[in-house]
Amino acid sequence: MRSFRWVGLFLAVSAAFGFAACGDDEGASQFVPGIDAGSNEDATDPFATDGQNGEAAIGTLTIVPLDQTVSVTYGQAPPTLTYQAFVDGALVSPSWSIDRGELATIGVSSGVFTPTGNLGGLAHVTASYLGKTATTTVTVLLNWTQNGDPSAGDAGGGVGGYGGVGGEGPGGAVSQQVVTL
Repeated sequence: MRSFRWVGLFLAVSAAFGFAACGDDEGASQFVPGIDAGSNEDATDPFATDGQNGEAAIGTLTIVPLDQTVSVTYGQAPPTLTYQAFVDGALVSPSWSIDRGELATIGVSSGVFTPTGNLGGLAHVTASYLGKTATTTVTVLLNWTQNGDPSAGDAGGGVGGYGGVGGEGPGGAVSQQVVTL
C-alpha cells in the first residue's frame, strides 16, 4: 500500500515539473501555422480560440443578400436565390437552414433557396459557422390568377352536389370587362 503512495507522489511531482517546463516564457515564440515565428498575433490562424470555452475566435458572420423578396407565379417553375456567407469579408461555407419549410427549401451546404411555389409568406434564413449564426428574412410572394372554374362546362354536380358538399359550385369565367373593373 505504501509503495502505491510513493508511486503516486512520484507521478504527481513529475507531472508538475513537466508542466512547468512547458510553460510560456515571456518573449518566447510559439509556432502557429501561417504566422511568422516572431509574431504573437493569431488573427490569421483559423483555429485560434477566444479563450472562452475553446470557441473559435472568428469575426462577424454576415449573409448576402439581405431581406429579399421572391415572386413566384403559381404553376410555373419557381425562381431560385443563392445565399453566401462571409466572415470579415472572406467567403465561408456555413450550414444553411430555414424556419418555414412549407414556403421553401434551402441547400444545407449550397445556400440555394427554392420556393415550393404553393404558399407565400415570410421566412428566416440562417447561416451557422464555427458557433456563430447570422439570420436574414426572405418574403415569398405567390402570384395566382384564377378566373372562374376551369371546369365550368362540368358543374360538378351529381349526388351530393358540387364536390359532395352540396350547392351549385363555382360559375364560369368572368369576362375581361368585369376583370378590368
